[in-house]
Amino acid sequence: MQVGSTVEWEQLTQTCEMAEKCLRTNYYGVKETTEAFLPLLKLSNSPKIVNVSSQAALLQVQTRVPKI
Repeated sequence: MQVGSTVEWEQLTQTCEMAEKCLRTNYYGVKETTEAFLPLLKLSNSPKIVNVSSQAALLQVQTRVPKI
């Protein structure tokens, strides 16, 4: 996917593994990075954390019942 492109959600099939990778990267990655920088931020007179996200990091909720 290129920068600035849109995601065509209906063409994606999300798996459990994809959801786990998304959470590891977009939740735990941010959490652990923030925790690693907290000691340095505490030393600053003006500490700031800026979190940038994109639509590509969203998990989709499956609302369709699979046909058996």
